[in-house]
Amino acid sequence: FLLPIINCYAAGTVYSNGYNLAWLTVLYVVGAYIKRFSPVFIRSSWLLVFALCSTLLPLGCVLFELPVSFDYAQPLTLAYALAFFILFTRINITSSVARRFIAWAAPSAFAVYLIHVHPWSWYMLCKYTRELNICLDYPWWFALVFGLVIYVTCTCLDRVRIHLFRLLRLRRVAEVTADAITMRVLLIYRKLF
Repeated sequence: FLLPIINCYAAGTVYSNGYNLAWLTVLYVVGAYIKRFSPVFIRSSWLLVFALCSTLLPLGCVLFELPVSFDYAQPLTLAYALAFFILFTRINITSSVARRFIAWAAPSAFAVYLIHVHPWSWYMLCKYTRELNICLDYPWWFALVFGLVIYVTCTCLDRVRIHLFRLLRLRRVAEVTADAITMRVLLIYRKLF
């Protein structure tokens, strides 16, 4: 189980730098493990310090022009993602407005990732980013605003998809199809054995 995580630094070809099913499978397994066996022995203060240090380390490497990689399938990326993930599972949200917003935005989080790494999205982002780099000398915070615009745009696109799926009752269609396939497989299994 731990071998793919330990070897993730040399995983440029195996995990396609974090853009393939193998890496997503590793992340789902790690997430399931954390959900099943919550690491309560790790203090939140240690996690916070580790998460902040591992986030600032790549920025320091860029500042001092040291070699650094920003691939998703890097040990440092996995480490601070896990630290933040565990920290966020420990947050107790009491505000009903915040709870409603999280319940609204959370289903679209994975879709934001899928939409923004789609080849067409990369083409459009690279095209306009290149033009911005040529035309403007923009401040450092522009990247944060640009990232927020991408997040909001992708979330809105996925909300349209969610409403279309509800309108077409695709969940019910999927359940009926899954039940039919399950019954078919069980019938074949009983005939064989």
